[in-house]
Amino acid sequence: MNKTTKKILASLTALGLLSSGAVFAEYDPDKVIDPNNPIMTLSGDAANDTAAPEGGENEAETPRAMNGASVNGVETVEVDGHKMIPLRAVAEGLGYTVTWNEEGQSIELLRGAQYITMAIAQDAYAFSRRAPQELGAAPTLVNGDTTYVPVNFVDEILGGYTYENEDGTLKVVLPSIVTVKEITEGGSLLVDDSYLGDVIVHIGEDTVITAGDKEAAAEDIKADMVLAVEYSDAMAASLPPQTTAVKINIENTVEETAGEDEETTFTFEGTISEITENLVTIGKAFEDDDAVRLVISEDTVITKGNDKRIYKLDDLQVGMKISGTHDEAMTMSIPPQTVALIVNIESDDAEEPSEEQEIAEAKGTVTEIVGDDMVVIHDGEDDEMGVALIVTEDTVITKGDEKKTIEDLTVGTKVEAKHSMIMTRSIPPQTVAYEIEIVD
Repeated sequence: MNKTTKKILASLTALGLLSSGAVFAEYDPDKVIDPNNPIMTLSGDAANDTAAPEGGENEAETPRAMNGASVNGVETVEVDGHKMIPLRAVAEGLGYTVTWNEEGQSIELLRGAQYITMAIAQDAYAFSRRAPQELGAAPTLVNGDTTYVPVNFVDEILGGYTYENEDGTLKVVLPSIVTVKEITEGGSLLVDDSYLGDVIVHIGEDTVITAGDKEAAAEDIKADMVLAVEYSDAMAASLPPQTTAVKINIENTVEETAGEDEETTFTFEGTISEITENLVTIGKAFEDDDAVRLVISEDTVITKGNDKRIYKLDDLQVGMKISGTHDEAMTMSIPPQTVALIVNIESDDAEEPSEEQEIAEAKGTVTEIVGDDMVVIHDGEDDEMGVALIVTEDTVITKGDEKKTIEDLTVGTKVEAKHSMIMTRSIPPQTVAYEIEIVD
C-alpha cells in the first residue's frame, strides 16, 4: 500500500501563488527552532518523550495544531516474531491524542480530522471510518500496561515512515504537507506550511526526492505542487524560517495546459460512495481505478441543473450522481484527492430503488438510533460491524399492513430491510434504506 494513502492533505484548500514582498533572511543553522513548535528552542533530543500510562488521569489533552512531526529513539520489542513499537509514546509524539477504553480494551487516536481505532488482541486497525485492515500482528499489552503495535503501523496506517538508528532504536517520521509557492533562483523552495507559515526549504546533496514510489529530481518540483517534506532537525530562526529537506515526496502532479491561449478544464463524474466531513468520494475507494476524493471548500459551488437554489455540502448524499470541475492539482494518494471547484448534482435517483438497480437486504436488531434519520442494526452478537440505515423521505417503514415512521423504531426492535448496494467504508457502513419492515 502506498504510504501516502493515509495522509490528510488539508493544505490543498490553500493552493496559490506567492504574494510579493517576501523577505529571505540569512540562513543561520546555529540558531535553530523545533519545526513542530517554533516557540521552543531545541535542546538535545526534544522529540523523545516519555510514554504516559494507557489510561487513568494522565490522558493527553487535545494536541496543538501540527503539520508533520518526528519521534526519535523509539525502542522496539519483539512479540511473536513481530517487531513492535510503543503506541502511546509514538502517537503522542506525533501529535495524536490517545484514549484508552478499559472496558473494551480498545484505543482511539485523534489528530485533527483523523481518528484511528483498534483493540487489544484484534488484528484490525480502522482509519477514519474505513473498513479495518490487518497488519499481521494485533495490538499487544506488554508488562500489562503498555500497548505495542507492529512497526508497519507507521506507514500503513499513519502514512509515515521509520529509520533505524545505529543503536537499534527507530526514528519515526510524519512528513510535513506543504504547498510550493515559489522556487528561488538558487533552487531552494519557498513553501506554505499550514502550521509554520512560509518556510524556505533548501535541497542538499543528500536530500532524497521521490514521486510516489519512483525516484525524482529537484527539477521535477514546480510551483503549486503539494509536497511531503521531512525537515532536518535544525531550522534557522530567520524570517521566514529556513531548513534543509531530508526527504521530499511529490504528492501531486501539475498538468501542463494545452497552450498559452487554451484553458484546460479538469472534470469529474461519478456516484458518491462516501462522505466524511468535507471529503466526498466518488467511485469505490481502493477498488475503482477512477475513484476520486473531492475536497469541498467554502469556495466550491454546488448546483443542481437549472435549479436556482443554493446547495451546500449537507445536501450531498451517498448514492447521488454528480459531475463538475476540480483543481488541476491532485495528490498521488489512493484514491487521488483534489479540490472541487463546481459540483453539479446530476441525479439523486440512486437514493430510490428501480428495476435496473440492485438491492441489498439486511436483517437484525436495532442497537442505536442516530439523530432523526439513521438506525444502526446488528444481526446477532457475532455481527461486530452492523449496518447503519439512512432513512429518507422515500424510505417505506411498515409493520404488517401498517405504515410506520422512524419514531416507531426503538433499540431492540427486530427489522428486515432493503437498501442500496452503495455503502460507505465507515464502521458501521452507511447506506440508504428503501424499505424497513418491523418483524417483532
